[in-house]
Amino acid sequence: PLSPDKAASGEKHRTRILARELGSLLAVRVREMLSLSAGISKRRMLAAKYTTSQFERQYREALEAEIPTDAGQMLLIDDVMTRGSTAAQAMHILREQRPEAEIVIATAGQMIVKEAVSNGRGFRSHIT
Repeated sequence: PLSPDKAASGEKHRTRILARELGSLLAVRVREMLSLSAGISKRRMLAAKYTTSQFERQYREALEAEIPTDAGQMLLIDDVMTRGSTAAQAMHILREQRPEAEIVIATAGQMIVKEAVSNGRGFRSHIT
């Protein structure tokens, strides 16, 4: 979801635009089920020396979900995925409310961050 402060400043909701386009191409209904109750910026928090875990905890606390009971299949869309921390938190909240649902994550772009794929001795065998 787009942070409320970004929405207030008129920033484009790229994820919504992407979701609507995909929904049209796939001929499926698009529903916004996730929102943020407060503005939160990973970039600002990390620059202020917060850890990724601290950001994820605050993001999770601000994340709200309204999932219809008939949502058996969901496509979780992120416009750009870097480390996957926001998508992981969204997945957790979706799983809490609909553990039986089939959920797929899609992104329009992926930015590779060395720490996300390397442990200093080379590449990880898997990313969690």
